[in-house]
Amino acid sequence: YEDGYFVAYRDMAEQRFDVVFHLGDYIYEWAPPESNVRRPEDIQWIGTTDASTLRDYRNRFAQYHTDSDLRALRESAPIVATWDDHEVAENYASEHSSTNDPAQEFLRRRADAYQAYYEHMPLRPWSLPVGPDMTLYRSLRFGDLMQVTVLDTRQYRDDQPSGDGVHPRTPASLDPNTTMLGPDQERWLLDQLSSSTATWNVLAQQVLLAETYFPVDEGDAIAYYNDSWTGYPAARQRILQHIVDREVANPVVLTGDMHTSWAADVKLDWDDPNAPPIGSEFICTSITAGGSEPSTSLQAYEEGFDYMRFFDPRRGGYIAVELTEDLWRSDYWLVDNMEQFDSGVSHLATWVTERDKPGVAEG
Repeated sequence: YEDGYFVAYRDMAEQRFDVVFHLGDYIYEWAPPESNVRRPEDIQWIGTTDASTLRDYRNRFAQYHTDSDLRALRESAPIVATWDDHEVAENYASEHSSTNDPAQEFLRRRADAYQAYYEHMPLRPWSLPVGPDMTLYRSLRFGDLMQVTVLDTRQYRDDQPSGDGVHPRTPASLDPNTTMLGPDQERWLLDQLSSSTATWNVLAQQVLLAETYFPVDEGDAIAYYNDSWTGYPAARQRILQHIVDREVANPVVLTGDMHTSWAADVKLDWDDPNAPPIGSEFICTSITAGGSEPSTSLQAYEEGFDYMRFFDPRRGGYIAVELTEDLWRSDYWLVDNMEQFDSGVSHLATWVTERDKPGVAEG
């Protein structure tokens, strides 16, 4: 909220989209920051610490919803929402917090956060939380054009098996029992993919699917980004192998989390530069999170891997998709200056996927 104005939401509302997918971090639970680019009168924090109680989370949602541009977006189109970590706490995994809180204490916090999320987001009655548990994953069909499986990669995942953050990969990540989705959601996802008759099969989810690590000097251990699917390679491989084995039509992955814009080929073998793509991944930048300064830490991903086809380090924007039977077109839009309330929004790039031709191509 304090990193910039919601110019991207305003522009999205004006486009009158058929549907909007929000892929997590709708709010941030962090304590009030010292920096703030909005007018002082726009910031009215209640409390001085991270949100951790039901009252705290309700107040944080209420604060965000004082913003007229966010309200305009919610009025303009149906919103399909799923959460990532900041609706509860940064980089949490199931009952494990990144600060190693006692499990029962953290589950009480999670229950409060889930309750506030359900109260403030457009969800079905069957998602009503029961204590710290809430069913969020679901499948949506848009005729025979598109089937979307909306995933929850936070509530059921194993604790990051190679450690949270950027670390060398350990054998635990390769354990076939390690899971990102939990066994029930994973079985459900595979069943949905197997039974789909749609032209396009979309995974709307939170964290980067493509393999991500920082190139290192020869002899040094490779450091992987473990809070993404890269930290759960065996779980990722099961899903990708299923897509190939069942010949799932035109798989497309929609991703948030990275605060920057990307387009990537999805591969069954990430290490083989000659391996053909089996799908496409479109990664959207943040609305404001990270502020107006471009990222300086992620360029190595785009420069180091052939399957990372497009990268832009700037923040503040969204992806507009136009979908037909024959073509998926993703237009990347970028806010000119999120620190200005009346900023414009400019077209950044277009990347496409043609029907029955997996992978991304410049449009």
